[in-house]
Amino acid sequence: MKSLKSQELSKEEVIKRLTENIQMALAACYKDNYSDQDFDNPAWAFKQAANGGMIKAYQRILNLLPK
Repeated sequence: MKSLKSQELSKEEVIKRLTENIQMALAACYKDNYSDQDFDNPAWAFKQAANGGMIKAYQRILNLLPK
């Protein structure tokens, strides 16, 4: 991934890069599967809730960006 430091980018380029980064993070959240051992842990619901919250947050940010 290229660094944004010391580069002049157009608004469209910034939005494109931001969208790509958020989509990658969102894909990682969807990919984050829980093993059977996770459910043996009393905190599994908190892990699932945190992951679900991250998915919703990323989706909201994507919805705010111009298409």
